[in-house]
Amino acid sequence: MGETETTEFKIGAILNPYTNNRDNGMRENIIISVAGFLNSHWGGALFIGVNDNGDVEGVNREYPLVNNKKPGWDKYCMFISDQ
Repeated sequence: MGETETTEFKIGAILNPYTNNRDNGMRENIIISVAGFLNSHWGGALFIGVNDNGDVEGVNREYPLVNNKKPGWDKYCMFISDQ
């Protein structure tokens, strides 16, 4: 179905797909989307690791950028929510 008023796709939270480098501004985009859903009447679902076409690309490549000493899902979640 793709993106709708209640569904948003984000390719990642830190790895810029165009430069292939760390980009801390990408996390801000996620926070803005979540805030938008929280302020709506219907809420919404945010899918991280999904491109604009709806293809799942995953976030495994981002793990080392978040914490290269302990890369993994737990540290990734903490990175996103620690704002």
